[in-house]
Amino acid sequence: MYSNGSDPNRMVNVLDRSLIQAPAAVTSFNQTLGSLSVGREWYLTACANPATDHVNWRVGVDAGGRYGTCRLQTTVFQSEDDVIGGMFVAVHSDVEFPWGRCLLQGGIRAEYGYNWSDVFRTEDSADVPYVNVLVTLGVRF
Repeated sequence: MYSNGSDPNRMVNVLDRSLIQAPAAVTSFNQTLGSLSVGREWYLTACANPATDHVNWRVGVDAGGRYGTCRLQTTVFQSEDDVIGGMFVAVHSDVEFPWGRCLLQGGIRAEYGYNWSDVFRTEDSADVPYVNVLVTLGVRF
């Protein structure tokens, strides 16, 4: 996830690695994470076999954690790197329609997550709550 700093007048207190604290505007905040989750799916109209000639509709849930790195760039310090972690929960629904020898697919996934970081190392929080919505459309051969 990449967040661009859009307000140069909004200042936060930043403490760099040499323990120098200064007010600074955030120019960018980049998070790179790996995720691991467990979940469950339910097939509502039939089994998971795509060889049959019927519509497959499934819903599911999953939850898990994330771990990675983040980089904060400000107007005062070049960049600060830190380890980052987080958790998320998600729900999804997908539909598959037979179409000749192919399957037309469509779906939606909604995810709520929260990432923790102490890259500021002051009273200002670098924690990031978020909501992601993913819509998929495709053809499977």
